[in-house]
Amino acid sequence: MNWKRFKSIAKSKRLDESYFILGLDLGNDSSSLAFYNILRGMPELLDISGGYGRASVPTILQYIPESKEWIFGEYALLNNESHIFSVSSLIELLGTNARLEVNYRSVSADRLLGLFLKELIGNINNINPKAEIAGIIAAVSSYTAPEAIDEIKRAFVAAGYDKELIKLVPDRECIFTHYLAQERSARVKNVLVLDYGSRELRGGVYSIKRGVNQFDVNTENFMFSTELGTKNIDGDLINLFLEFLPSGKSKKEQCQLIGFLHQHKDLLLQKSSWAKPVKLYFNFAYPPVQAIITRQHINKIVLPLKEKFEKFINDLFSGGSMSKDIDDVLCMGGGFEMQWAKDSVMSVFKDKKVQFYKNPKGVIAESAAFTAAKILEVVPADSITIHDQHRIRVDLGIMTRTDRKDKFYPIIHKGSFWWQEIGSLNFILNQATESADSIKLLARGDDGELRTIGIIPLDGLPDRPKGATKLALSMRFENKNSLSVTVSDSGFGEIYPSTGYARTIKVNPLR
Repeated sequence: MNWKRFKSIAKSKRLDESYFILGLDLGNDSSSLAFYNILRGMPELLDISGGYGRASVPTILQYIPESKEWIFGEYALLNNESHIFSVSSLIELLGTNARLEVNYRSVSADRLLGLFLKELIGNINNINPKAEIAGIIAAVSSYTAPEAIDEIKRAFVAAGYDKELIKLVPDRECIFTHYLAQERSARVKNVLVLDYGSRELRGGVYSIKRGVNQFDVNTENFMFSTELGTKNIDGDLINLFLEFLPSGKSKKEQCQLIGFLHQHKDLLLQKSSWAKPVKLYFNFAYPPVQAIITRQHINKIVLPLKEKFEKFINDLFSGGSMSKDIDDVLCMGGGFEMQWAKDSVMSVFKDKKVQFYKNPKGVIAESAAFTAAKILEVVPADSITIHDQHRIRVDLGIMTRTDRKDKFYPIIHKGSFWWQEIGSLNFILNQATESADSIKLLARGDDGELRTIGIIPLDGLPDRPKGATKLALSMRFENKNSLSVTVSDSGFGEIYPSTGYARTIKVNPLR
């Protein structure tokens, strides 16, 4: 059903359970599905783990050549074999036009995501096979690149749900839509949002003011840390398990360890203390191995993370905000299934209102379902505007030449956060677009006009024939007002190795 058609239906008839309003949280490690229960007037999370009792499903799919079938989620993770095509971390591949070889055929990453989406959304039929999907909101990371957004939309087309897709919404907007639906206070509130996922821990301090039928959310500070992503913990536990396996570990055993970790991680990390050591059985190893995991083993992994976690929270307030001014702390993401993460928050905010959710991985999916119901006018809710001084307001890049035409190439896209990791650009110095002694750095605003924000001098370049000077240009924000730009010599094949030449300048592109 086209969501626009449903919106007109919703105004003229009483709705019931024959329509589903869905919210998705597409995560790199796991994904969740929720629906807005029209009769109960609230979003509900689905258990889509295939009977494993989990609120999310691993974002993994596999192709089995022998049976020519795809399997997804928990089954794919636990069936991890070295000879089967398996793809995980699918969200990280988006925006790069990545293609993977499946059974001797090249398949795009967005096509694979389409297969996963079709399976994920199809779980709603377990509730009511005859119900129609009225609309879908998919929550994506607030700093998802425009190219990745385009690929996610193509994935919905491939899955056959492009007409039901209302739009992709930044996860923060979903969070505040759900949180502020219950907010009745007219005073300014200060809220800390912590989202602890597989790739990173994200934290934001927000000042919220209620207006007439709307909320203004001002970002006071925003940070992230890839060091604290739960995938790092997974790696530490895998290394711990490898210590117990006999020498000569096979590739098959290492694949089996991924599923073994998935089955036992909750047992090892969700408890704050152990009455006695935990006994694990590595039945897939040959010969089978029994291991005793002690508290000392876990503390060796957890305690350094706990210190970094608490430092991360304190650093959020180094820009002027004070933790004592925080009214509410919202904790979401799979990392808060671990007791030590909860303890870390409580050690900083002893007397604050800290909200931990029953299913922290599913909070954003529930929020997305509520957001969909709001847009479809099934539930009344005030509008929300997020004001963010941490995002770049212009595209930043240089001129390049393709097909004998000059073209602006953006290296940093408008809308990204200044603290995001940014790639570099490799190019051949072309004197038709760049002079031999400098390169212009350009900014492109909403009007499409280009302006020069800085010039990188190329004095001392290695002397080479025309077309044989390959350079790498990288950009990195040191803070929201200072951009460091470096041009370095990449060499040119075996004939001209890199000389180590580099030039760096600093500019303020936001002036």
